[in-house]
Amino acid sequence: MYNLLGKGFPAGKKYDLWFWKLGKAPQKLMQGVSFDKRGLLVCSGRPGECSGSVANDAVNIQATAMAGEPKRFAVVSTDGSVAGFAEAVPFPIQASEQNCKLSVVRQAPLAETVLLRASGYPAREALSVTGNFKAESMPRNPTVSSDGTWQGLFETQTPGQRSGTTNIKVAGGGCAVSVSFLWGEGSGKQQ
Repeated sequence: MYNLLGKGFPAGKKYDLWFWKLGKAPQKLMQGVSFDKRGLLVCSGRPGECSGSVANDAVNIQATAMAGEPKRFAVVSTDGSVAGFAEAVPFPIQASEQNCKLSVVRQAPLAETVLLRASGYPAREALSVTGNFKAESMPRNPTVSSDGTWQGLFETQTPGQRSGTTNIKVAGGGCAVSVSFLWGEGSGKQQ
């Protein structure tokens, strides 16, 4: 169950709540939502806005997820002038060593494409990224940004196979973090 909190959204504007499921186009979930004084997304019950069981009823979003699947939401004013976006990964695929962390976020329903996110590495450090993924998707000279993070898109699908296990290791700055995950058929078990 999810609730959305927002900061800095102008009062008096009406908003629409959007959801973006992997492999699909973004879809509008609700019209006429607003933020209460705490910043909680609610159905106020005011004219022209959504109604809940009580005034300022919290918008409760119930969702299931696969390992590494992001839940992506957007709140957009009806006039399109204000927007905010949020992402949560309820069941992350991740590992850590010392201060370094590596996580995998699905970008396709069967994890044929994934986003690797690494953090905690020394700024501007050259990284070694190894594993069994498509060689063409390997970034050239991956380097940590000034804030100690790096991310890259990878294709996991092996030609001629319908499923498999991908192993990825990111090393640099005294850290070596590895993750393994399933892709293809059977990788999408709901958590």
